[in-house]
Formats: sequence, C-alpha cells, structure tokens
Amino acid sequence: FIHNYALYRNSETNTFEITPWDYDGTWGRDLHGKRLDHDFVPITGYNTLTGRLLHVPNFKKKYCEILSYILESQFTVETQIGIIEELFETLNPHLQLDPYIKRKGNSLDSEKDVIVNFIEKRNSYLKQQLIKLQDDKVYG
Repeated sequence: FIHNYALYRNSETNTFEITPWDYDGTWGRDLHGKRLDHDFVPITGYNTLTGRLLHVPNFKKKYCEILSYILESQFTVETQIGIIEELFETLNPHLQLDPYIKRKGNSLDSEKDVIVNFIEKRNSYLKQQLIKLQDDKVYG
C-alpha cells in the first residue's frame, strides 16, 4: 500500500478486510480542488497491491466482473444525477453560512457539470481499458 486504506475486522465474518478511501481524484477533482483528468488513475491503479492482485487470474477476473457491473449499473450519469442534485440542493442553502466560502449564490451549479462530465468520460475510459485489461496477458 501507499496510503488511503483501512484494515478492519468484519464482525460478521470474523475476517480482516481492506477498505480503500481517498478524496484525491474523486468526481474529477484533486485533493486541492483542481480539475483532474478522467484518465489520471489507471484501471490497474498505481500501487503494488493492485499490480500483484491483477497477476492472479481469479482475482483479475473478479475485479473485471465487479468493475463491469459498476460501470453499467452504478457509475453512470443516469444513476448518479438524482443523487448529485439532491446533495446539491441540500448544500446550497448552507453555502452562504460558511465564512470560508467566498462565492455566494448557487456557486455549486457549475460543479454539477464538472461531475457529470467526469462520470461520462471516466466511465467511457474505464470501459475501453476494461476490454484491454481482460485481453492483457501481462495481468493474468
């Protein structure tokens, strides 16, 4: 691991599990809020653990199955837009109360476009890379 992972014990299965977390690269922004290209994080990740796991054929197959499902059913504009709009509606009235935010009014409106554009481009990119990954003999 590099960072941004938590190891925890699942009380139901009594096994240790890994939970990745990160706010860098989330929804098209880096950790400083600057726009991030949709292909910044490769489909294979950029840490040793991911590389090692993708060398195991069964793990690689499961990774591809899970990612394919997510790209078709969860990580789509159609699935996310309602969630995005609801969150923005919840946040907008509170922006003017935050003394650290300089912009006022509906300053989050343009951010919806950033997120939607990122989802579209990232989804398309990952689908293309998924085909290559499944055919790649280097990773299993």
